[in-house]
Amino acid sequence: MLSVKENLIVDFSPSLLEKFGEIVARYPEGRQKSALLPILHEVQAAYGWLSVDAMDKVAHYLTIQPLKCTKSPLFIACTSCNHKANICWKFVVLAHVALLALRRLWSILSTN
Repeated sequence: MLSVKENLIVDFSPSLLEKFGEIVARYPEGRQKSALLPILHEVQAAYGWLSVDAMDKVAHYLTIQPLKCTKSPLFIACTSCNHKANICWKFVVLAHVALLALRRLWSILSTN
């Protein structure tokens, strides 16, 4: 059974960072943020899932707000499912992403 640890600390390997660089290089100057979804796909392939720490580090790598990374996994899940997939899975993913977004919002509000 898969065990998910929410507090998993992620350190991207040099080879994964090299893949990030290759992905970002595909986009014109000023459009590197468009690499978010392909990079999240790489992280998910490497770790099996997208932890909050991994999404934060991707946001830092791309110099975007972490909340933008938190919303993207729902899009990944919905676009990678085939038509035979159980629709309930999408609701589970939506609930998880909503929970991540609420946690992030709570941490922002509680620090201010």
